[in-house]
This record gives sequence, C-alpha cells and structure tokens, in this order.
Amino acid sequence: MNRIEGCEFIKRIYLLSLFLGSGIRVYELSNLRLRDLDFEEKQIHVLRKGGKKDVAAVFPPSMQDIKDYIDLRTERYRGSNDDTYHEKD
Repeated sequence: MNRIEGCEFIKRIYLLSLFLGSGIRVYELSNLRLRDLDFEEKQIHVLRKGGKKDVAAVFPPSMQDIKDYIDLRTERYRGSNDDTYHEKD
C-alpha cells in the first residue's frame, strides 16, 4: 500500500467511525462539511430529508477520530482545514 492509498484507507475508517458513532444516514454523511462539525459539543449539524436542519450527537471517540484525521491531513499535505474544495454549491 502506498502513501496515498494509506491515507485514503485511514480516511475511510474514520468516516465509518463517524457514521456509526452518530447514526446519521449515508446521504447526510456525504454532504457534511468541516463547518458542520462541532468538536466542543461533540455534535454535527446535518440536513435531513426534506431540507430540515438537525443536530446529531456523536460518540466522543468517533469525533476524536475525525479530529485526528483532519490534523493528519493538514500535517501531511500542508493544507488548511478549510473545506472550500468540498463545496457542492
């Protein structure tokens, strides 16, 4: 496994952790942006079916996994934690 594949694997594991630790739907997970994550309150802001906004509690270790991944990504790629590249608008 090369370095890129390794990072992609880690990302998928951490996203799975968030998915299982929050109970959100796959569609809701796929539409998350960094600004939707509230690390202090251990919750995420999601857009539910019908366009309703909601807050989902996240199992604390799952939230820590995502924080660790963001830190790893920033360090490894010298990027920012800005999610402008993920905008779908």
